Amino acid sequence: MRAQLSQRRRHEEGAVAVMVAILSVVLFTIAAFVADLGVAYTSKRQLQTAADAGALAGAKRFAGEPGSCPQLKAAFSDEAEAAAEAIATENRAAQVNEDFDVECLTTGPYEGALQVTYRASGDTPTYFSGGQDGEGITTEREASAVVFVPGSDLKLRPYGLCSLDVPPVSSMPTGVIEVKGPGQAHGGSGCPDVEGGGNWWFMSCPGTSSSGMNPHEVATAIRDGCANGAEVVTPQDATSPASLSSSLTAHCTAQSDVSPSCLDADTGGSSLSNPDPVSAWGDILGETIVVPVFCSIPTCSPTTVDGAGTGRVYPVFKLAAVVVCGYHMYDKGSDASADGDCAGNTFTDSYADLLGCSGANDACLPAWNADGTPAPNRKPKESMRLFLRFVQEVSGVTVVKCDLGDACDGGLRQIAMNR
Repeated sequence: MRAQLSQRRRHEEGAVAVMVAILSVVLFTIAAFVADLGVAYTSKRQLQTAADAGALAGAKRFAGEPGSCPQLKAAFSDEAEAAAEAIATENRAAQVNEDFDVECLTTGPYEGALQVTYRASGDTPTYFSGGQDGEGITTEREASAVVFVPGSDLKLRPYGLCSLDVPPVSSMPTGVIEVKGPGQAHGGSGCPDVEGGGNWWFMSCPGTSSSGMNPHEVATAIRDGCANGAEVVTPQDATSPASLSSSLTAHCTAQSDVSPSCLDADTGGSSLSNPDPVSAWGDILGETIVVPVFCSIPTCSPTTVDGAGTGRVYPVFKLAAVVVCGYHMYDKGSDASADGDCAGNTFTDSYADLLGCSGANDACLPAWNADGTPAPNRKPKESMRLFLRFVQEVSGVTVVKCDLGDACDGGLRQIAMNR
């Protein structure tokens, strides 16, 4: 009996050993699959990150240059590819640039944009299907980014710039520039043909009622941007100054033309009789904002600003991105900053206060006579100045309304992932 029990025990121990061996193989196989899946997931994610980074780096190289999409493609594709490959390798070592493609889009939501596509490949090691030596499989990931001129902005500030004050795209980003606005019907800006009593390039936000904006609403729009977006006028015919002017004003001839492309002159809420709108400029020192640009002589002939005083209408020619580094608002307030994106600003708060004159009542600033000649009868406190740094990239902008290099291209650029 003891012999039979001992033999049975040996048989059971043998069966357990066999089961343990089988289960060990199964567990090892499962562990190998889990390890392969984890390595593959991490590797593919890194590869996708590399492709994304490559596409964005290539697009960024084009974004800083002026010209149409075909011109940019011909001139900078090699440099953009080198930049894309370098950044992709930083994000995923040993990645291989399988394809770099630049395309000028003619259809779809980004029509008129330049698209950069980067396809990266890399080896994903495996420890089961590839054997114990770590051999793996090659996988690919692709990403596309677009560079476009945005035509609408959700955070537009209701103050216009004359086209003569906007530097060419090739000079952006710029240093801090003193931009002269009209003041108290005396003139003083660099665009005398667009000056007039009763309005100083302040505008109502798109969608504002005919009664205009009160001082609190103006201050809020300066600090936070308009609630509704503005759009550049399309189409624009730039074959001549006259044709460009005609195409811009075709649908913007009166304040009754309610359109995000036709901005009405502010009817008095921002006339600076109230300190709230002025103090709001101090709250956005150092911030990047977007402002509308209207077209003036000689770019457009005649000027596109229609009407007089507070009845004026401003067709949106371009959108410009600027860093606000200082301001001087008549006798109501002034300030300047040299911090952050305003670093290097040579216009001090003292200069912003007196505009280089010896005192508040010094008639040291030129105004403009009717024939466009300067007339030295201005005083610092009667003047309007903004100290701006023109830049290209800004967030929160939507809608493509302008092709790269067209007349409506004010240098503002947006880069976005397309796929």
